[in-house]
Amino acid sequence: MLYSAANEGFFPKSWAVLNQAQMPERALWLLFVAFSLSLVILSVGWLSVAQMMTLVSQNFMVLYAVSLLAYWRIIWLRPSVVAVLMGIVATGSCVFLLQGFTWWWLFPLTLLGFGAWRGRCCLGT
Repeated sequence: MLYSAANEGFFPKSWAVLNQAQMPERALWLLFVAFSLSLVILSVGWLSVAQMMTLVSQNFMVLYAVSLLAYWRIIWLRPSVVAVLMGIVATGSCVFLLQGFTWWWLFPLTLLGFGAWRGRCCLGT
């Protein structure tokens, strides 16, 4: 994922360099460092396993919410009763689940906003 994002210009191009075996070695090392930092944070006790699982879960929920926005945009063009009912149920469940994260959902939302800003501002898309 880091390699692909760097290749598209979201991250530094140096992360998208392939080694002689055609592997994105720098991106793999960055992931290794990130996962090692996660283990250190857990072992030191700065975050508990439950808090780390909350961070992971909320990231998926924010992506689910963004997917719902895309779904609503698509069915807006050709609405049907079934599609709208499915959208209402999915949106309701997403809102209900996001309420449980309190302020923690700001982290993935900030990352998402940064990515959107970077894509529009710096990449011209």
